[in-house]
Amino acid sequence: MKKLFLSGLMICSLLITRAQNTKTFFLSLAKNEIIQCNSSTKCDPKENKLSFCSNDLVVFHLKDVNPFKYDYVLNYQEKNYFSNSEIGIDSIFDGLLESVTKEVKNNPEAAKDLKELENIKYDSLGISKIKKHAKELNKQYAELAYEIEKYSIRLASAEVINEDEFKISRETYKNVYKNALEREYSIREILKNKNDLIDLFEKEIEIVKIKHKPTIEGILSSLYGANFYLKTLPIDVNGKNIDAIEIIVKRRLKGAADAIPPETYTYNLWTKGTLKIDVSGGIFITSLLDREYITSDASIEIDGQTFNRKTISEKNVGNYGFGFGTTTHVYWTLGTSKITPSFNFGALLTSNQKFQFLFGGSLIFGKMERVILQGGLTMGSVSRLGNGLRADGTTLYDLGSNGIVPTVNQFNFGHYFGITYNFSKPKIQN
Repeated sequence: MKKLFLSGLMICSLLITRAQNTKTFFLSLAKNEIIQCNSSTKCDPKENKLSFCSNDLVVFHLKDVNPFKYDYVLNYQEKNYFSNSEIGIDSIFDGLLESVTKEVKNNPEAAKDLKELENIKYDSLGISKIKKHAKELNKQYAELAYEIEKYSIRLASAEVINEDEFKISRETYKNVYKNALEREYSIREILKNKNDLIDLFEKEIEIVKIKHKPTIEGILSSLYGANFYLKTLPIDVNGKNIDAIEIIVKRRLKGAADAIPPETYTYNLWTKGTLKIDVSGGIFITSLLDREYITSDASIEIDGQTFNRKTISEKNVGNYGFGFGTTTHVYWTLGTSKITPSFNFGALLTSNQKFQFLFGGSLIFGKMERVILQGGLTMGSVSRLGNGLRADGTTLYDLGSNGIVPTVNQFNFGHYFGITYNFSKPKIQN
């Protein structure tokens, strides 16, 4: 018997015990939808209910943000989308300039069209060739500067950014810039021992140094400094008597005045699978009533003498009375479901100023505003006819000069129905 009991206890423990998972809610600003992902399973686009098991760690991840147009606040925690210090172009691209230099030195065949510069002299033909290649290089840098500047303007005007497409574009611009650098460094490598020609080349591409390179590197720095990784740290609510976690997302146009309120969006992630306790109050109908009695005059003749007597009848007060009271509800949370069954207990005060205790079940309707329909067993002290007396309307009783019907208080049982309202708002953790 003992082994059977322990086995049953172990099975019950296994049924109610569940490993802790991390549930991530992805809010896509581009698709305007929320997708759930578990740590042990793939994301399910069809699973968009905003609920989680009580012992899950909850992470809220904001996707498709546009850090070039908006500043964001997630859960009242500001997220800095760019580093605080200026990012050097070389550090962003993992030693881009160093890799370009090595590639030019180790692969002299990379720019075959520059072969004509190897044996040139500082004469009219040599000067013409230098100017031609400098002009082509200037054009390459100018086109890149124009395109990347135009792209940055598009980013600043877009509502959301697709992160995957953004990364592809960013990498493309980086590679184009790398190719231009390789060509520039290759020309320098060829002309390194020809001071007059290298000075001419530097003078011809001066606009690159002054205008195009700062534009390209500044925008590339912002593209690689942008941070799309905006999410909360794991939130643990296990054991807390709450209904939901409230996530607040705020966004404000970059450079907007503080007086302009940000756009605010609120999302409630509802708990499921946890024991919850709430209190409600309202009106009740109870079958447990005090019985009331009326008397009628009667007389009886004994030994030629007439005596006044009373007969007792029960007054028809109906089968139900009403009262006001409160109940405590204990229930298992069901996530986003708007109807939740619960067990409840409480007390009511009848119109006769007597308390009754309530035990039963209920259905909770709603989430933010909750109305409860309930019913069950009621118990309490009620007034009944005294011992030995009958309210049959025929039996004669001597009730004395005041004619009061003697009653006693008895503890009794009945049933009740009620409709109550949860006056407190759902317990939501910020």
